[in-house]
Amino acid sequence: MKTGIELIFQERREQLEKHKISIQSDAYYNRFSQLVDAAGAMLLKKPTMKDIPSNWDESQWLKMIQKPYRERLIISAALIAAELDRELYEENNSL
Repeated sequence: MKTGIELIFQERREQLEKHKISIQSDAYYNRFSQLVDAAGAMLLKKPTMKDIPSNWDESQWLKMIQKPYRERLIISAALIAAELDRELYEENNSL
């Protein structure tokens, strides 16, 4: 059985490798708290299309919000990690 942190790590790695999302693209496209908004929406009992962060792909969002609650918890935590990566990237590249 995998632990929570292992599941979160796996999801974050999928974001980066499978879905080809880079920290640089997160920094460019998610400057206005979209990652945090998405993470929060994943925690809702029944997230909807109204909860989609601005400029996000609707079909991808629909796939995410239709997942079971446990999977959405994992996605939410990985999105928080993505936000932290974005913050660190911007901090280190604004010098």
